Amino acid sequence: MRILIPVLLLIFSTTTFFSQQQSPNILLIIADDMGIDSTPGFGINEDLPSTPTLDSFREQGLSFTNCWAAPQCTPTRAAIMSGKFVVKTGVMRPPLILERSHTSLFTKIKEQSTTDYAMALIGKWHIGGNDVSNYSHPKDSGVPYYEGLFTSQVADYYNWTKVNSEGNEEQVTEYVTTHLTNSAISWIDNQTKPWFLWLAHVAPHLPFQVPPEGTYTTTPTDNRSTYLSMIESMDYEIDRLIKSMDAETLENTVIIFIGDNGTPGQANSYWPTGHAKASIYEGGIRVPMIITGKSVERVSEVETSLVQATDLHATILELAGVQLLGGTENSLSLKPTLKFEKQVSKKINYTDYENGGIQYWATRNDTYKLIEDDNGNEEFYNIVTDIKEETNLIGSLTTAQETIKTMLQQEAQIIRSDWSCSDGIKNGTETTIDDCDSSCGTTDVLSYDNIDCCGTPSNPSVYYEFVEQNERVVYSNNYPNHNFCFVADRTPEPYYRVYRFDLEPKLSGQVTNISRTNVRPVNFFGIALNGVYMMPAPATPFIFEDVNTGEYNWDWVFEPTTNIGDGRDFVGLDCASAHVNPNSGYHYHGNMFEYVEELEEGISTQESATTDVLQVGWASDGFPILYRFGPDKDGNIKEMFPSFQLKSGLRPGDGLSAPCGPYSGKYTNDFGYVAGKGDLDECNGIEASVTLTTAQGEETFEYYYVVTQDFPQISRCMKGNFNDSFISNAAALNDVDADSDGFVKAYDCDDTNPNVNPFAKDDPTTSFDESCGATLGTKELALKDLGYYINSNPNNGDFSIVSTNLEAYQAKLFSINGQLIKVKVGKGVVEINNITGAGVYVLSILKQGKLLGTTKIIVK
Repeated sequence: MRILIPVLLLIFSTTTFFSQQQSPNILLIIADDMGIDSTPGFGINEDLPSTPTLDSFREQGLSFTNCWAAPQCTPTRAAIMSGKFVVKTGVMRPPLILERSHTSLFTKIKEQSTTDYAMALIGKWHIGGNDVSNYSHPKDSGVPYYEGLFTSQVADYYNWTKVNSEGNEEQVTEYVTTHLTNSAISWIDNQTKPWFLWLAHVAPHLPFQVPPEGTYTTTPTDNRSTYLSMIESMDYEIDRLIKSMDAETLENTVIIFIGDNGTPGQANSYWPTGHAKASIYEGGIRVPMIITGKSVERVSEVETSLVQATDLHATILELAGVQLLGGTENSLSLKPTLKFEKQVSKKINYTDYENGGIQYWATRNDTYKLIEDDNGNEEFYNIVTDIKEETNLIGSLTTAQETIKTMLQQEAQIIRSDWSCSDGIKNGTETTIDDCDSSCGTTDVLSYDNIDCCGTPSNPSVYYEFVEQNERVVYSNNYPNHNFCFVADRTPEPYYRVYRFDLEPKLSGQVTNISRTNVRPVNFFGIALNGVYMMPAPATPFIFEDVNTGEYNWDWVFEPTTNIGDGRDFVGLDCASAHVNPNSGYHYHGNMFEYVEELEEGISTQESATTDVLQVGWASDGFPILYRFGPDKDGNIKEMFPSFQLKSGLRPGDGLSAPCGPYSGKYTNDFGYVAGKGDLDECNGIEASVTLTTAQGEETFEYYYVVTQDFPQISRCMKGNFNDSFISNAAALNDVDADSDGFVKAYDCDDTNPNVNPFAKDDPTTSFDESCGATLGTKELALKDLGYYINSNPNNGDFSIVSTNLEAYQAKLFSINGQLIKVKVGKGVVEINNITGAGVYVLSILKQGKLLGTTKIIVK
């Protein structure tokens, strides 16, 4: 028979209210034919335009100084749209068509993002050929709203043909950069939900024409100066677009600016002849890229890692809430770089192009660049010391340079014919990131299905929280309040412990692991609000074993939540991702399905955030633990994702002393932290404000942890000050629960009567203290409603009781665990003085032996 004793968790609400999740708006601005040599702030050339708007983007965001694109606009646009290198799209030159067999960025956002985005492309299309009968190509490619220039360029910036949103031609006599900006402003103004706008300017592409007066500062006297004035005019219009947004919209918008290829030869003032647009040299492929606004925490910083215009595909997907393994296709997500340095795993960059019927391609590492073509020609440059590529090193390579050249050559051939095994992206036939075939001979078997519930609670589940001085104290019998499963010798039993942690926790500035250096568990991460502790790290024997020597290798611990089941290589986790270990009681290893479903039905499978969050426990450093959803730094409720992903490549083991094969997730060490990949830090926490209604009332915290759906689910480390009461071998209470009410004698004022304990309710018709002094009264018995008031509370140990009645009454003061501290009798005003010891006390008021009500007294 189940003993129905309420858990304190169910008395106090853990719901709080915030604004709904606000997914970021995404504004992608592409400049046509704007190379890095024509962009201020990138350290190349002195003959530059004045661009205060782009300057402000750099000052308030992140600049990428080693970004490659294709040498012409159509291949680059097709690559961003598809996420694939040019050779994969087949769009190796203008005006080839990006076939609809390549799933577009717009289609992926629609199908994969949890947010319903409004989407549009305004401006230059040029991936649908030059045939006017193909004007439906944007719509057929998944773009819900399109207007702009369908082909490569306008004949006249002041008199040009536009394809409107109905797919029809119309003649426009407004300067094209101004007109496209006006269209963008109008479209954004009409949006009522998060949006993604691809704004593809035609400027500063040919023909070089003087822009409208007042939009530029460089005097246009020749091709170069006119080209620069067109960039300045575009900068002016971008500023007008930005200023058209209201503060709330702009604050929630991430802005990406990129050039589609290098500066055209007619406007080149820096690169050698033949090294500008339409060449595979740096002047043709190195372009400016800046990301600023929402989600960008690296302000006025420079990212020197090797990136590609193609990477915007995966980056925009992740900004829109799509979770990727590194990236997709040939596109590596740059989202982690927006918060942290050194997060780009790409060691080799690649681009390609076709010109005059000949295919060209280039690869580079940090220092050297190799150019090849399908006629067998090769060029090799030190791209750091010779950015203009004037000294071809072929014929004079050192042994080290020959090795690098061979490596770059091999990588180029792999990319062109297959999928790279060193790009940090799950693509091709890979089951995880870069898991290329090996001679391991072992295939990992993963299992994620929890064992169904097979039992119901037969004991009370007790979580009893109170405050002593500056500590939150929890007494628990560690018994679940929900269904569970077990094996014969491991049935959940009460396990009495007391946990203490900071009432007002602070970040310590360091990370504390809850496992030993060899990954064996040593500490509990926290305590759930039903009294069951959390120990996510697995214990012996769920580890790799050398089959020849029988020795254990603790560097490779079986991850519990990916190895659920029976047998030597699996972990028996029940319907709450929990089980019982000998001598340590029932505990959670991961997503606590059955427990959270008891609290809020449907929350474990809920797809979108609501206006409330659910607290499920306290970490051992005192910070709260929420389930799946929480507020971001702007207070928007959203599902919080961890920043871990499977490592790239193959494990280094030999299959005997350590496992071999790809990082599949079978072992905890298969996962790696990628700062900025998700919402949470390495401890599955976030510095964001959350206000909760706890057992102590309304409390606000500036940091919290999250139990997530993905690894690590429950954190393996903490950011605050760990309390030793959570050490796994810390002594449990050496006491028994004689009356089986969940409370041992130290917390039960009568351990011979199951109806007397801190959870019991006092009968107001008697003077008997059924609750051991813990009942705090009900609305019907509120003391102030009966004419009794408490003055000077909180206090320093002295307070007054003021009665508006004339009758005598009795005041009893108890400690939180039921010990009688003081008794006073009087009329009117009764003074209680000299209470020593800060903490929470319980005051009871009685009249003629009858309990009228109780209230808390806090002594500081």
